Amino acid sequence: MEHVHNEPEPRVISSATGTPPELRRVERKMRIHRQPKTLITGIGAVDQLGIEAKKLNGTKVLVITDEGVSECGMCIDVERPLVEAGLEVDFYDKTVPEPPMNTIEEIVRIVEKGGYDLIVGFGGGSPIDVAKAAAVLPHTGDTVYDYVGIDQVRKKGLPIIAIPTTSGTGSECTAIAIFANEKLNVKQGLVSPFLMPNVALIDPALTVSCPPNVTAASGMDALIHNIEAYISVNATMHTDSLAYEGIKLISQSIRTAVFDGGNMWARDNMAMGSMMGGIAFGNAGVGAVHALSYPIGGMFHVPHGVANTMVLPWAMDFNKLACLRWFRQFGEAMGENMTGLSDREAADVTVASLRRLADDLGVPQYLSDVDIPESAIPDLVEGAKTQARLWNNNPRKFTPEDMERVYRNMAVRPDAKA
Repeated sequence: MEHVHNEPEPRVISSATGTPPELRRVERKMRIHRQPKTLITGIGAVDQLGIEAKKLNGTKVLVITDEGVSECGMCIDVERPLVEAGLEVDFYDKTVPEPPMNTIEEIVRIVEKGGYDLIVGFGGGSPIDVAKAAAVLPHTGDTVYDYVGIDQVRKKGLPIIAIPTTSGTGSECTAIAIFANEKLNVKQGLVSPFLMPNVALIDPALTVSCPPNVTAASGMDALIHNIEAYISVNATMHTDSLAYEGIKLISQSIRTAVFDGGNMWARDNMAMGSMMGGIAFGNAGVGAVHALSYPIGGMFHVPHGVANTMVLPWAMDFNKLACLRWFRQFGEAMGENMTGLSDREAADVTVASLRRLADDLGVPQYLSDVDIPESAIPDLVEGAKTQARLWNNNPRKFTPEDMERVYRNMAVRPDAKA
C-alpha cells in the first residue's frame, strides 16, 4: 500500500475553537488499528477468490449481492473462481439499497438452513454490510437490533470475503455495518471487530460498469470518508497518511471516472482511494457529515452518497474554524494552490472546492433538490441528535441549534426561491 511521503503536521487537539497552534497540546492516546488481515488489490484480484476461500476452509459458499449486480451478469466473476476451486456456491441477490433492519432475518434463516461455512459480500456497501450481519447472526437467537452500537456483537461468526463493485463505502475494509432502522426512521451502525472481513479483494475492473450517477455519488462518499477521517479527533498517524493519500487519489480522478467510465487509471485511483478511506474512517471514525445525512437517508430514502454530498459543504463550513490547518492540508491534497493564503483563507478555498466538485458531478447540495420540505427540518434534527457515536468524532461540537442552522442553510437552492 502506498503511503504519502509529505505527511501532514503532527496530529494536535485544540481545547477551543480557533486556538492558535502555539497554544495547542499534542494529545497522546492508546490507539487500536484494524483492517482485514488480507488485502488483495488490482485488476484480476477477484480471480484469487477461490484460493482465499479455500484458505478459510470454505466448502459451501453463499454469495450475497443485489439484483443490479446479478442482472448485469457480474456474478460469473465470483462464481467461476469458486467453482474452479471445487467449492459449492449459492447466490442471494435480494439485497436492497440502504437495507432495512427488518429484512435481515430472511438472509439469517437462509444461512442457518443452508449450512454455509463462508460468506462472500459482492457489490456495493449494502450487500457487504448484509454479508457481515449474515455471518454473525445465525444460530445466536439475536436480531440485528440487538447489535446496534459499539461492541454489541457477541462473537466471531462465519468467515467473510468482501468484494466491492463500487468505489464508495469502503465497507470491505471496515468493522462496521450500516442499516436503516425503520422503527426510528434513521440509519444506525453496528461496530465490532467481529464484523471485519477476513479478506478484501479490490478489483477496479469490477467498477467499470458502474453508471455515472452512481460513480459520482459513491465516489463522493469515498472522498467524504477520507476527509472526515482526516479531521476526526480520533485520527492517528496511520489514518492521516491513508486519508491524505485517499483524498489525493479521488480528487484527481473522480471527474474522469464519472465522465469517462472506461478509463482504468481513474477507476484504479478511485478503488484505491475508497479502500484507503474505508481503513481510515474505520479507525478514526466519521463525524458531522454522516450524522446529519443519516436522517436524510433514513426518513426520505435518499441514497447514502447523495445525502452525504448534500451535507458536505455546509457541515465543513461549520467545522473549519476548529481545524483550519487541517482544512488547508486536505485542500492542498485536493489540488488547490494555497500559496500566500492564511489558514483561514485556505479553509474557505477548500470549502469552495468541495462545492465546485459536487456541482461538476451534478450531485445535489440542497434539500429542495431531492424534494425534502423545510417542514421536515425539526424531525431531521431529532434524528441527527441520536448519532452520538458520530458526533464524538467531530472536531467542532454541534448543538441542536447548530444542526438546525445547517439544515436550514441547505434547505432551498437559491435559484429555486424565486
